[in-house]
Amino acid sequence: MLMPYVTNDDARLYYQVIGEGSSITFAHGAGGNAASWYQQVPCFSSTYKTIVFDHRAFGRSECDPDNFQITRFADDLAAILDDAGVRKTALVCQSMGGWTGFNFSLKYPERVSCLVMSHTTGGITNNKIRTVLSDIAKTRAAATEPFGSLALAADLPDKDPVKSNLYNQIGNFNVIINLDKILAGIADVGAETTQEQLKNFKVPTLFITSSMDLLMPADAIYEAARMIEGAEVKFFDGVGHSSYFECPDEFNAMVGEFIAKHI
Repeated sequence: MLMPYVTNDDARLYYQVIGEGSSITFAHGAGGNAASWYQQVPCFSSTYKTIVFDHRAFGRSECDPDNFQITRFADDLAAILDDAGVRKTALVCQSMGGWTGFNFSLKYPERVSCLVMSHTTGGITNNKIRTVLSDIAKTRAAATEPFGSLALAADLPDKDPVKSNLYNQIGNFNVIINLDKILAGIADVGAETTQEQLKNFKVPTLFITSSMDLLMPADAIYEAARMIEGAEVKFFDGVGHSSYFECPDEFNAMVGEFIAKHI
């Protein structure tokens, strides 16, 4: 396992490379870091060169909070891939990581074999998506204490309190950045992608959504997928915002099947 750092635009970025072969890169969400993919790395690294990393200001990546902008994520990823000697990769992106993967795919489409957008629009937007996200923000209840999270199904703390606690503990290692700063970054006008910008987008894309996602409802995901020609959507019933974490075997099988067709 290779665990180097690379510097880009005043940020010192931590990443890991495990395995050999064609590349898959995982981009975590706002509640996580590279450790979030602990159920994916052993599965995929037996076949692929598997890359996980901490976004700037998350986990072991160092960044002044004033230099935290989501619009820098794509070039951070480019720096990581260059340092790892990876020219082309499949991208698997969770929630906030969708902004990383999608903007990277827009900027460097020749470097992406395929794109998995897990519970994220990645900044793809129109009036319908804005309305869906605004409505869910007004109506969702707060997460239950002590093990609940809006990023998990509401019933997971009762069904599996150990796993729910682990999710929150992984997120607690993000000590530099706070959630308000993250959400403000996601709301940057420069982080949005409209239908006009998607006219010539040809990267094979899979969206993943679920019935109990309280942060990025399925209606928003289906609308984002409609805006990309040929995009696929897969749906999990009874799962929350983090299917990669809540039902990893099913998630891995779904993602593996899609990637095998395109890598």
